Amino acid sequence: MSHVAPSKLRSEQIRTLSSVAIPNVIASLFLGLMFLWLVWNSVPHDRAYLWYGALFISMLPRIAMSVLASIYGSDRRQAALIGLYITSTSLGGFIWGSAILFTGDFPSSVDPFLIMALLAGVSAVTVFAGVAHRLAVWAFMVPCSIPVLYFFIGRGEPQDMAFAIASVIFVLILGYAGHQFNRMYVASVALQQKNKDLVHEVSEIYGSHFKSIESLHHLVNQIGAGLAMFDKNLNLIIWNKAYQNLHDFPDNLLTMGVNMRQLNRWLLNREGLSPSQIDAEIEKRIEHLRARRIEGSFHEQIDFTDGRVFDMRADFLPDGETILSFTDMTHRAQASTDALVKMAQLDSLTSLPNRMLFRRELKKKLMQSKNTEKIVGVILVNIDNFKNINDVFGHGVGDNVIVKLGEVLKSYMRPDEFLARLGGDEFAITGDIYGSVEDIVAEARKIRDNTRKAINIEGAQIPVELSIGITYYPEDKGSAEHMVRNAGIALHKAKEEGGRQIVLFDSEMQAELVDRNTLLSDIRENMETSQFLLHYQPQIDLQTRQICGVEALMRWNHPERGFVSPGEFIPLAEWSKQIIPLTEQLLPEACVQAKLWQSRGLPPFPVSVNISPLHFHDNRIVDFVRECLEEASLEPRYLELEITEGIVMSKTEEVMGTLRGLADLGIKLSIDDFGTGYSSLSYLPRLPVDKLKIDRAFVHGMMDDKESQSLIEAIISMGHSFGLKVIAEGVEDSAELELLAKLKCDQAQGYYISRPMEAGKVTEWCQAHASI
Repeated sequence: MSHVAPSKLRSEQIRTLSSVAIPNVIASLFLGLMFLWLVWNSVPHDRAYLWYGALFISMLPRIAMSVLASIYGSDRRQAALIGLYITSTSLGGFIWGSAILFTGDFPSSVDPFLIMALLAGVSAVTVFAGVAHRLAVWAFMVPCSIPVLYFFIGRGEPQDMAFAIASVIFVLILGYAGHQFNRMYVASVALQQKNKDLVHEVSEIYGSHFKSIESLHHLVNQIGAGLAMFDKNLNLIIWNKAYQNLHDFPDNLLTMGVNMRQLNRWLLNREGLSPSQIDAEIEKRIEHLRARRIEGSFHEQIDFTDGRVFDMRADFLPDGETILSFTDMTHRAQASTDALVKMAQLDSLTSLPNRMLFRRELKKKLMQSKNTEKIVGVILVNIDNFKNINDVFGHGVGDNVIVKLGEVLKSYMRPDEFLARLGGDEFAITGDIYGSVEDIVAEARKIRDNTRKAINIEGAQIPVELSIGITYYPEDKGSAEHMVRNAGIALHKAKEEGGRQIVLFDSEMQAELVDRNTLLSDIRENMETSQFLLHYQPQIDLQTRQICGVEALMRWNHPERGFVSPGEFIPLAEWSKQIIPLTEQLLPEACVQAKLWQSRGLPPFPVSVNISPLHFHDNRIVDFVRECLEEASLEPRYLELEITEGIVMSKTEEVMGTLRGLADLGIKLSIDDFGTGYSSLSYLPRLPVDKLKIDRAFVHGMMDDKESQSLIEAIISMGHSFGLKVIAEGVEDSAELELLAKLKCDQAQGYYISRPMEAGKVTEWCQAHASI
């Protein structure tokens, strides 16, 4: 390895470190803010502020180093400047490592995998930013590792010890990589210094009218970098063999006195440009060179069409001569490029190919199939209940489910099938090994059936059900993007049909999608019109058979379609978040109507309104409900809000705070569709709810299915043991009604009792149905 004087090496190291110091500080502080945002709801805020303050203080020596280097230059106070950088890096490493201590100490602990992934990314960025100095490579990782190892070793669990060992291995691998890059950096500085010294020697020889041209040629040919020297008129004076080989100049062109314009013309002719384009490009290059002469010297990266990468340095001498030197940087650039390509093509969570790589593979298979006439299938896989998994178990567990599902799917792949994660909980498979469309469907069925068993994540059994959409070539003759889109349409259809379905794309689905988008547009445009209204379905007490409440149900009377099914437009409103303004429009109406019935002599009974989970991410909901009650002069006990089981069991502080705020108003809360989610019975008594509503699916099956009947009986018994009322929905005949009464269910509603009706007909119904 070539050597360079220590003072000159330190000067280059300081120049390099100071150039990356401020960007590195900004990146670290920004990542710190992102980290706090991710864990804000999971850790005490005073500790979060303390941690970020310490992180900011650790950055100050690096900022000071950059400022002092710009003031005094890189040749003075070298030890102090490098010491400031390494001190800042060490402090930053320790502060970042201490982020692991945010896990496990609080009611809502932070996922260690999230923090370790963040620390790995920050370590890689900081280490490669500091490759100029060997100590800077280790200064971040060693302090960062201390809290991490303390955390995992202190917990003492086998998996924690394994994670500690993996952390040490990662540090050693990253340190070794940083060490190798440092060696490359030092070698590069030494090579540049050697070239500069040789160039200076050449210029001195030429300035003193060195007589022996042959000796001069021999001298410059010893330089490993490509070298060419031009006079003030840009005529070639001296060059070496490396310069000729670099550009592949012929011997008869590269002669003393040839002008730089002629050399550029020869190079541009090989690129197939027109004469006018060549002339314009030559003048552009010459003007660029002249414009930068005032700088004394400059560096530029030159990318050749064959993939080579060179660092070009231009030095301008006092008498007008120009010296160009070219250092080969191909291997170093290729290493960086390979790392970036890997990051761009692989999914960061599962390490599976991402959407971009999947489309590339699908395009390749489609191109090949035009010659082989093979069937190319596209299978999209999506988890039906993934939102509930995130709501109930947290996003950390949700990420683990994604990783585990990716591993399971990969284990089922045949050699010529290609698996990728497109994003979220969606995976894609393609292959050209299928003999028929039936083979593709059979493959999808195998995937669906083999993944039905629960996935074990941190001791919790997570049930996973899949919906699958399929399309295939040559039936679908679109592009790769077109086929992925069509498989997505089929997947959406599978979910609409209740999930756990396999749907094959056909052209009618496209029309359905257009219709769905039209319906969504109509919702947005007509939200504040009278098209959206409330119908009310009576609820009765199963002991007295008298009305005990009504449920307010949203209806849409479309001017062209008539009444649109709630099952069609409410999911659209939920997906587009239009359900929030729709509810804010109709909830006040329900409160006013409840008060109006009381003023007309009907016995007071509560009106029940469904509330979307989206409202629990809006901290205005409690104040809004209070305003609705006050404006209608309605006592809070006559308003009941129905909430989903999934949002109740999420247990986040945000949700629990909202539930407590609503309960403090005096209104009633009920859990809708109880029994279809992931309820924890031990947690239920602590929820401020008053009623459980049994899902209609259990009611429909209880007459013929003993398991459904037993489940209903268990829900009723459990609800009563917790002091809760129980209501069953979907009652469609007298037999169901009587069986529910026999099982001691408190209340019921359904078509047998009454279909939903306009507000004006509720009074007539109450008078006509004194009892049922």
